[in-house]
Parts: sequence; C-alpha cells; structure tokens
Amino acid sequence: MKNLNSKLFYLAIFSLIILLFIEIFTHYDTNTRQMALALTNVAGVIILLIVYFILKKKIKVEIPWYTAWFAALGIWFDAAGNFARLYAKIIWWDKLAHAVGSASVALALFFIFYHLNKQGRIKLGGFNLCLYTISLTTFLSVIYEISEYIGDKISTSLRVTDIYDTADDLLWNGLAALLVVLIAYFLAKIRQKRDLNNF
Repeated sequence: MKNLNSKLFYLAIFSLIILLFIEIFTHYDTNTRQMALALTNVAGVIILLIVYFILKKKIKVEIPWYTAWFAALGIWFDAAGNFARLYAKIIWWDKLAHAVGSASVALALFFIFYHLNKQGRIKLGGFNLCLYTISLTTFLSVIYEISEYIGDKISTSLRVTDIYDTADDLLWNGLAALLVVLIAYFLAKIRQKRDLNNF
C-alpha cells in the first residue's frame, strides 16, 4: 500500500514535469509571463518534494498521495487559464483561479497536518488544526502575490493588473482556504465518528 502511495505521489509530480515541458516548448503568452508560470510550477514541485522527503526520512511519516494531487490541480488550473487565454476572456477567471489554487494548497496542508496529528507527531486540537492550515495557506498566498509584484518590477510580466488586484486575489485566496478547511475538518470528524462506531 505504501508503494502504491509513493507511485501516485510521484505521478502527480510527473504531471507537473509534463506541464513544465508544455510551458517551455509552446508559445501561448509573452516570454516573461511564461517564465513566471514555469517558475510557479518549479517552486511547487520543489516544495512538494522537500516536504515529502523531510516527513518520510526525518519523521517517518509518508503523506497521502492525494496531497500532491491537490497541489498539482491548482498549478494545472492556473496553467489552463493561461493556455486558453481565459484570464483575458472571462472577467471572473482570475478570482476562480486564485480560489482553486488556494483551496488546493489548503487541502494539501490540512491533510498533512491531519495525518501528522493522527499519528501523534504533532498535537493540535480541531481549532488550531484549521487555524494553522488557513494561516500557512494565507502566508503562501502573500508570498505568491509578492512574487507577482517583484516580477512586474524587474520585467514586463504585467501580472498585477490594477491597484485592487492584490487585495482582491488575497480575498479569494482567504475565502477559499477558509471554506475548504472547514468542509475538510467536518468531513474528517464525521469519518472519525463513523470509524469509532464501527469499531
């Protein structure tokens, strides 16, 4: 079962590597914007692998494969919007993309914390589990927005579209993280209660 978990985890990583080749060898936007999307992909892969190996080698916990697929979903969704030029065609696509991206990261983090908690590696009550997940997701969203701003300052990527863009992005990031974490928490509680009843 652990071997299957590793294979499915690496399959998610492989899907992002395929995406990286598509980003590098196709022309769908300006060079600077394509570079920015490719860097987002590379950063996502590096973070996933670092977290996976630290938890597996140092803490002896193998995180579930679907955490990698949640993160990959957010990156692929953003890429799809760029490939099909949906950011330019659909006025609300940027809001949806930020919501999906943040929700994906929040779900991945939630289940990492949840499994670490379940195995006794960390000790978090329900409130703190949700709070830590939402806080870390928000922090990563802020880092992403700062990277957009820096990218615009040093190149012609033009990813910050107007004075409200960053605030609007962070609003949708935060709302999505809050919503999916609360849903994941209550579903986990229901499953936990069901497992106890079947014991």
